[in-house]
Amino acid sequence: MKAFNLRLTINEAARRGVLVHLQGEAMTPFFSLPEDRRGSAPEKGGGSKRRGVKPPRHTVLPLPDAQVKNACASSKLRAVATRWGARLGDSPNGPYTKMIRVGICLLAIILFLSPQAVSAGQTAVERGMKFFREGNYQEAMKSFHVSRPRDLNKEAYMAWGLSAFRLGKFQSALLKLEKAFKIDPADGNLLTLIAQCQLNLQKPLEALKNLRATEKLKVSDRGEAYFLWAVSAGLAGSHEEAIEKFQSALALKPDKEFEIRLGMADSLKELKLLDQAGEQAERALRLRPGDPLGMERLGLIHLKMGRYGEAERMFDDLVRVNPNSAVNQYNLACVRARLGKQAEACVSLKSAFAFGLDRASAMNDEDLAGLKEADCFKELMKEPPRR
Repeated sequence: MKAFNLRLTINEAARRGVLVHLQGEAMTPFFSLPEDRRGSAPEKGGGSKRRGVKPPRHTVLPLPDAQVKNACASSKLRAVATRWGARLGDSPNGPYTKMIRVGICLLAIILFLSPQAVSAGQTAVERGMKFFREGNYQEAMKSFHVSRPRDLNKEAYMAWGLSAFRLGKFQSALLKLEKAFKIDPADGNLLTLIAQCQLNLQKPLEALKNLRATEKLKVSDRGEAYFLWAVSAGLAGSHEEAIEKFQSALALKPDKEFEIRLGMADSLKELKLLDQAGEQAERALRLRPGDPLGMERLGLIHLKMGRYGEAERMFDDLVRVNPNSAVNQYNLACVRARLGKQAEACVSLKSAFAFGLDRASAMNDEDLAGLKEADCFKELMKEPPRR
């Protein structure tokens, strides 16, 4: 299976979650229900044990649960049918009582069956596989849901999990993929998919543990696994490990050089290796000049290094491109506060608040320390937040 591309770096993944693309396949169950319960079952040769009695006909119905069969033969059903038959003056084995019993049984089947469950000759898992391959993930999940657990194999759980993932139901996807992995614990691709679910659920430590385990397993795209490993390590705070795996990924995935170098820049910045961080961010920007994500990373490194003039130019360009970004406006306010431009800093900060930035973060930011005594800042803190 081909692993999917993940084009987010550490800070971006922390803010928005890791968005990925997956793929997979699956299988299905059915139940044979006789239309006529009278007489004996037909023998293998095709005849009947009782002379003159035709063999009972069978219709294949894909039932979602054994409860339907049990309901049709339960003593409660017989008791209800007998009671209603008695009201019509019928005996316990009379024609009205039998008709009532058959009617209740049919009603039970209708209630238990899904709208798609009556396609003769096709099982629930087969329908789920068909829907999955067509990209109809909602219907695929419905079909898998009505299948019996004993009929679900590794491929079925995998397709079920991938359908849930593509619908953004990461917790459900994780549970189904874990069941598939229990069936085949040597599948490194499955373990990688599980880690991707955990990244989307903001569980980088669990993802990191699983990605470390893939080192001894067969993975179809080792470079992609190393890239995910590096992202998980960075989110978990293991920046030396993140840099090592980013370098391993770069050797195998040169097409992801931009994302890899930005990820390395983030980890180097966290390790306070600012010169190296700036070099990686600049190399990334040379690959994609004017890329907003690369400009943001380089601007933050300039701010951290005290290069306020360069940082201001970077964030000013970003605000011109996207003036409605709370993050861009806030970063511009921080660098202007460092430069002593209090009035301009307050204008940018006001815009950041208007676009949804939490005011509490501004109170504890060291970059805004020189602005806290300004009257404009105090007025901004008094204003009620927009809802």
